[in-house]
Amino acid sequence: MPLHAKALLAVAVIVCSMAGGYLARRFHWLKESASRPIMTMVAVFGYGSIGFFSIWKEKLTAAEAWLPLLAGAFMLIMLPLGVLAGRMLTRNRPTIGVFAVAGALANTGATMGGLLAYILFNEEGLRLTNIYGLLWTPVIVCVMYPVMRHFGRSESRESLGPLMVRNLLDWRSIGLPLAILAMVLAGLGVQRPRAVEQWHVIDVMVLLTTLGGYFAIGLRLHGGRVRKLTRLIVGLGVMRYVVGAGLALALTALAPWEPGSLPWRIFLLEAVMPTAITMVAMANMFRTKPRTASALFVANTVFFLVVCLPIVLWLLGP
Repeated sequence: MPLHAKALLAVAVIVCSMAGGYLARRFHWLKESASRPIMTMVAVFGYGSIGFFSIWKEKLTAAEAWLPLLAGAFMLIMLPLGVLAGRMLTRNRPTIGVFAVAGALANTGATMGGLLAYILFNEEGLRLTNIYGLLWTPVIVCVMYPVMRHFGRSESRESLGPLMVRNLLDWRSIGLPLAILAMVLAGLGVQRPRAVEQWHVIDVMVLLTTLGGYFAIGLRLHGGRVRKLTRLIVGLGVMRYVVGAGLALALTALAPWEPGSLPWRIFLLEAVMPTAITMVAMANMFRTKPRTASALFVANTVFFLVVCLPIVLWLLGP
């Protein structure tokens, strides 16, 4: 299948899933509140399972090990920058938390970044994307979950330190022990069951999480809210596609990659993806402005698909 056809197919799946959720709410087939359990299932069990099987398979070279290290550094640097930017755009505490996490997290998984890496660079691109995301779950569970809860209304008085400790025991953090177990199994040389490939387990989970995640976002989507968030939407665009791109390019100077090499391209590709579905899932799980999170996600993703994607394909494609 030609490159442009694959890209259009991916866009069609994303748009149709969101539209399905939106129409389901508008025609009262499902309540908007159904978004929360769906997003929780996607974030906790969907992404957790995909991460487990993907990490279990990978064996890193010295050069490839820089991908997750720089990816983790990228998220941890973008987070405080997002807090500062959020405070300049709004005084609403939960909204600041949502904006900061939205700026720090890119949609690097199978629902966008991994999908584009596969379209551009086939299985080797998808393999490097999985390596890029090795520290995703630890950063999400240990840092992003507590930050989202810290800025939320119900737990706004609790400091970050105790939150980080307590968060490790939360059932929604199951992705972290799964990621650690997968790293141990890979390090010990334990072979992943052949049934994972034979039964296309990862492909099925990717499809289900993509459909479920975007459908749940559609349930939360309100056109009027998008118009009211213009300042935040523009600000998030600057964070993801200007600040994020500049920071990613600067970080590549630390790695032993040649400019234009595949790891170099994958790192920049993942860094300029739109904001993550995981951000919306967290906002739903912890009741921190889920409608605002959905609106920011949709606007940021649409801008990427319409404006940024052609540029990305031209600059970073094979």
